[in-house]
Amino acid sequence: MIELKKLDEQPFRRVMETLTRIGVYSKDKKSFLQKCFIVSFYGKDYLVNYKEVLDKEISDFDDAYVNTVALMLKRWGIAEPLNFDENTAVTLPHITVISREKANGVKLETQIKQQHLIDFITKQKVNSVEAEDSN
Repeated sequence: MIELKKLDEQPFRRVMETLTRIGVYSKDKKSFLQKCFIVSFYGKDYLVNYKEVLDKEISDFDDAYVNTVALMLKRWGIAEPLNFDENTAVTLPHITVISREKANGVKLETQIKQQHLIDFITKQKVNSVEAEDSN
């Protein structure tokens, strides 16, 4: 999970929409899988991998993927990652960015449902409160 500099509503929506067009493209299925999401809790915005949301184990590849997407957002000037190492971002042949025009002709898929995001945010808040209570 990578913290982003807090975004106002319009830039937040822009990042959210852009992330729907960054992912893995399957030519066979003519489908596109989104792998990173933006979430907001406790007044902070975060870039997360779908595996984090689903509470699955994160590999080094997954970390590199999220760092690479964070670097892309930074270079495009639409988000400012706060806690990531640019050196861990790598060129990954699996990352595809499709234009808005092409997105209309492609089946956009995600493994995340809105309830997954709500559960993830709730869990993060509970963990944060528990960490504060233990101090």
